[in-house]
Amino acid sequence: MCKVHHSPLLASQANFENNRRWLTYDILTGRLNESHPLWSYFLNNGIKESELSFFLENTCIPYICGFNYYVTSERYLDEHLYIYPQRYRGGNEHVRYADLEAVRSGKVIPTGFYGLLKEAWERYHLPLSLTEVHLGCTREEQLRWLYEAFCAARKLKSEGADFRAITAWSLLGSFDWNSLLRVQNHTYESGVFDLRPGYPRRTALADLIRSLSHGKDYHHPILQIPGWWKHDIRILYNKPDNKNQNIQEQPDLNEISPLLIIGARGSLGKAFARVCEHRGIVFQLLTREQIDIASMKSLERYLEKVKPWAIINAAGFTDIDQAEINPKICFRENTIGPENLATIACLPGLKCLHSQPIRFSMERKKNLMLSKTQQRL
Repeated sequence: MCKVHHSPLLASQANFENNRRWLTYDILTGRLNESHPLWSYFLNNGIKESELSFFLENTCIPYICGFNYYVTSERYLDEHLYIYPQRYRGGNEHVRYADLEAVRSGKVIPTGFYGLLKEAWERYHLPLSLTEVHLGCTREEQLRWLYEAFCAARKLKSEGADFRAITAWSLLGSFDWNSLLRVQNHTYESGVFDLRPGYPRRTALADLIRSLSHGKDYHHPILQIPGWWKHDIRILYNKPDNKNQNIQEQPDLNEISPLLIIGARGSLGKAFARVCEHRGIVFQLLTREQIDIASMKSLERYLEKVKPWAIINAAGFTDIDQAEINPKICFRENTIGPENLATIACLPGLKCLHSQPIRFSMERKKNLMLSKTQQRL
């Protein structure tokens, strides 16, 4: 399932490609006749009319039409070759042009799951399914991609389309799928299960699939953020002057439940914040002045105000000399605070991760650094 977008000069080539994309089902359903845009193309390339007529006389209408759609399925054709790397360059007998992923161009907004499925339904009025839904990316983006496919199918079905199924591809992940197996780099992309630990480990997709397969919707704050393919970061070429041009409307981040990161001054807290930015996770990076985790009242008051879905505690004393000078303060920050968070973590729908380095001085000349992480999920 694809679509080709184009610059004005390449309208003819794009029109050809957009007719060609339907050929499999056009042939099976008897639509490849004399009025079909590609009828003469086949005759001009040596296929006899009698051979084409065979398919008209012997239609094989599918019981169900399966379509695959990837983030790279939609293309953009542009004659301005100098803008693009060599790998995109090609052409026809009349003009040289670049053929790149539409998602990487600032000239267009990809049609997406819903639009393309709607085109298929209006063309054939046959039962539909998505037979491969996969994105090689972080777990958050994989969730967004699959859920977007589900929402598109649900919307189409509510409008009267006969939509039957979605396949999460692939169950155990895949190797070198990012190059369609053309290059053996042994690049692994996890699926519903991740094989890298040495056993099939459930990923976040498993919970999503379980909920949807039981007829239940799936709610998580990260699904309120559109995937990277709908942000301006998707654009690598032809970046518009207005960065909001040719991207979809973005949600109000203030209305989305955040992830709280406690420890804004430390390197660990800042590292967690960078990861959240990269993965499209709404977060708040807080200092001790903004939230006092050693005070249960302060903690409860702040949580009631912002309603986070998870807390990461990356704060606490890490300097053993300062801890010895201020033992009461150290005990308050490193013991009472985490204890309060552990108590708070018992609340339904809230997760808490506590990470804190503990130093032991065994001898004056030897320091042993242990990183002890207590996780309550």
